[in-house]
Amino acid sequence: MKKAALLILVALVAGLAVYIKISSSCYLSDAEAISIAKDFSSKLNTPFIFEPVVRNADHSWWLNSEPRVKEVTFNRRESSELEFKINCATKQVVAYYNWKIRRQVREKYNISNVTTEHHNWPGFLSKVKAKEILISISNKLEIPTSLYFNDLSLDKDNGFWSGWWVRKYKGYSFESDGAGISIAAVDGEIVSYGLSLVGEPCPTEVKISKEQAIEESLMHASALFKAATWAKYKDQFDVVSAELKIVQPTIFHSWSFPWYSTSSRLAWKVVFQLRSLKWTPLSRQ
Repeated sequence: MKKAALLILVALVAGLAVYIKISSSCYLSDAEAISIAKDFSSKLNTPFIFEPVVRNADHSWWLNSEPRVKEVTFNRRESSELEFKINCATKQVVAYYNWKIRRQVREKYNISNVTTEHHNWPGFLSKVKAKEILISISNKLEIPTSLYFNDLSLDKDNGFWSGWWVRKYKGYSFESDGAGISIAAVDGEIVSYGLSLVGEPCPTEVKISKEQAIEESLMHASALFKAATWAKYKDQFDVVSAELKIVQPTIFHSWSFPWYSTSSRLAWKVVFQLRSLKWTPLSRQ
């Protein structure tokens, strides 16, 4: 019996190894990756004078359903100037970092990299001007038409304005997919870009009402507490929000963050908050 179980285990491990090897294959050549990175830079009028270095990313992607990528960096000695991550399947730039601009801005205004120190930044761009620049950059990069501008925020410590785009399908927003662009808040130079299109389209038929979703969510929430605790506080949970979102089920949870499946479904996302205590809102789907 033990021998049979061992053989099954060996077969499963072997099958998983084959799956990982096949799935992890990147059919994007180094030359293609460099060409895509240079084309991306040209859209932003970002010059580069150093020879690129191409490498495959780590293999943690297969648990996190993240796409396989190639990294292209333009370095100066030991210092990275520009960094790109390019999706092997779609050949899209999914991450971009301009480390040179970050350094230059901090050096120009004598801003320390120590986060606990006071940062004496000069005046920042207005919200209206920052949004104008962010929209202009998104148009230059020709981000997917399924993405819609959602909001922007100011990081005063790091000196960034960041704009956020949400991905929609048939009018419903994906919970996690979208894009983000960050610019230097003092002059509008782009410092980073990120794109996530992991979730797959799904049926959008709504089968239960908002009221039913809230009631069902409360039932599930009760299982997270001891009976006595739930009996004491159940009437003090207020609904913060209840929205229909396209979500990806969690397939694994590491010590730091959940890892999601690419398969999607339309779900009510209900967020509760305990009225009498300043707890972090409790979200149920």
